[in-house]
Amino acid sequence: MTPIQILLLIVIVLLTVGTFLSVVMEGIRRRDGFFLIVVWVLSAFGVIWPDSTTKVAQALGIGRGLNLLLYVSCLVMAVGFLLTYVRLRRVDRELTLLSRHIALRDAVENPES
Repeated sequence: MTPIQILLLIVIVLLTVGTFLSVVMEGIRRRDGFFLIVVWVLSAFGVIWPDSTTKVAQALGIGRGLNLLLYVSCLVMAVGFLLTYVRLRRVDRELTLLSRHIALRDAVENPES
């Protein structure tokens, strides 16, 4: 095993442990934590057996494993950005509704203001 593989595996182990602890302490949802742990485990397999990504890519009709990783990474980032945008819009809407509710409540309680 090369030094870069060892370094990458150490980082992947730390990310896996951090994700697991975040799930246990309820910092992230179980579903999200499970997804991330699957990503870390698949990453570890890719680091340990780098030729496996090429075999999977060729089975899918893609020439190289690096291209497969690039395509999957772009897709995952696009989905992540979309989910973040949807969540931000929902939080913005909830904040607007809460602000309106507080303004109306204050207007009814203090009509002189």
